[in-house]
Amino acid sequence: MLKKVAVIHTSLAILEAVDKQIMEDFPDADIHNIIDQRILQDVIDNGGINTSVIKRMCLYTQAAEDMGADVVLNACSSVGEAFDIARQLVKIPTLKIDDPMAKLAVEKGCNIGVYGTVPTTLAPSCRLIEKVAREMNKDVKVVPHLVAGAFQILADEKNPQKHNDMVLTEIYATHIEHDVLVLAQASMAVVIPALRDLEKPVLYSLQSGIKQLASVLK
Repeated sequence: MLKKVAVIHTSLAILEAVDKQIMEDFPDADIHNIIDQRILQDVIDNGGINTSVIKRMCLYTQAAEDMGADVVLNACSSVGEAFDIARQLVKIPTLKIDDPMAKLAVEKGCNIGVYGTVPTTLAPSCRLIEKVAREMNKDVKVVPHLVAGAFQILADEKNPQKHNDMVLTEIYATHIEHDVLVLAQASMAVVIPALRDLEKPVLYSLQSGIKQLASVLK
């Protein structure tokens, strides 16, 4: 029997990758993508979530339930805290793509470097890891690293190679300070092959975030 998975996206950047990962892990999944590309820019312009963003996330989450979804997955870290509010309004299981990554980061180290290209993604990602650490009764140091300008290079100049080089430069300049490295945006996963020589965990949300669907779909 097909299981309906509703995925809330704020960008098309990882939509294909998320769909592919879901189908690889759960071939019988029936995927319904809910896309609001404007909401991420609104969060950036506002410097964080606001009432409008929260209302829209509530709308999308309730729409997922109304369409008969068995589970709804939020695929964007920038609106994760708005999703925390929205998920209280529905009875179906609700998942955040970056929750398993945050837990794994706390399990694997005490000094965690978090890398992002958008401040409105980086800050909530750090807060999520700190929240998980408190729940696990573990003292950790979470250090944010903003790769300033890289997001604009990717979004406006459409220059992924320059974006990747900027991200790698920041990671190589600072990785020695940390036990664990976290890529706050799933779109940054493209740089992982270039980090294999670091000999420390480099975490991102895509694979672990999809694996958690097993608790619902199986």
